[in-house]
Amino acid sequence: MKALLIAVSLATLGTAGVAYAAGTDEILTSTGNSLSAADWTPDNGPTLTTAQVQAQLKSAEASGQIDHLNMTLYKGA
Repeated sequence: MKALLIAVSLATLGTAGVAYAAGTDEILTSTGNSLSAADWTPDNGPTLTTAQVQAQLKSAEASGQIDHLNMTLYKGA
């Protein structure tokens, strides 16, 4: 029984390692389209200063967007 558990564990780790190392160049979206990993880097996103991000956060808190997202995403937790 112990040998079987060890064998299954090693097989699982080997499979997971191969799947993990299979490549990260392409990201598969929920619609089945693949995107290049370069599309997800911060270089291609909006460039905001710290002050702009803080202003957006204060605005979202004042308008209730943060509370709404917390209730929607985390079910009030």
